[in-house]
Amino acid sequence: MLSKEDFGVEVYDTQFTLHITDNNVNKGSSLEIVAEKHGFDLSEVLAMGDRENDIEFLKACGFKAAVANADEELKEIADYVCKNKYGDGVKEAIEKFVLNKHILKNNYVIKNIND
Repeated sequence: MLSKEDFGVEVYDTQFTLHITDNNVNKGSSLEIVAEKHGFDLSEVLAMGDRENDIEFLKACGFKAAVANADEELKEIADYVCKNKYGDGVKEAIEKFVLNKHILKNNYVIKNIND
């Protein structure tokens, strides 16, 4: 019987979707390629995730957010854990950290614009 190792792939089952990826590629390494090509600094990127296939993606970025329903491993590496789940958690993080409510620098809120 063949296994995933025979094909050089990683398989993630989120109980919602099945992700099959090449062992040499992940969201983090892919983002690094895009960032280099377009000249942006990953330390200034906010990444959000919920499952184990997001770990490398979050680790590659300067600020890490996990939605409330995220795997515990993501919550442990996150700079911020949202109070809300799923898309509502993404909305929460975007409103809090992107839409002019906070300015981030080196993983820390340096200025709250509303203060």
